[in-house]
Amino acid sequence: MNTVMPVLFWLAAIDAGKRSGFWATIFGGLAQLMMGNAVPGLVLGILIGKGVEESGWNRVTKVMMAAIILLFVLSGFFRGFDMKVLQSFQLVIPNWLDILHNTLSGK
Repeated sequence: MNTVMPVLFWLAAIDAGKRSGFWATIFGGLAQLMMGNAVPGLVLGILIGKGVEESGWNRVTKVMMAAIILLFVLSGFFRGFDMKVLQSFQLVIPNWLDILHNTLSGK
């Protein structure tokens, strides 16, 4: 089930249109990297894509895009994704970033 659902949502996004497929692929890939599940990103990509296809880049779609980007940034930060990326490239994690994570996590 964990493999089938993201594939079905991705196929549905591609079938929904060019923009929906594009945004679903971008957000689904990011969600898979950060959260381990692509479905939330695929659904958000479908929402953005259909909103842009139907009414263009109006105020609602811009606010929705900003909210989704903020959601991904905060989710990645609180899951420690930024530190894992730095470690995967074998870079040194700055002390201020480590202190910030430890302070906000309560350690």
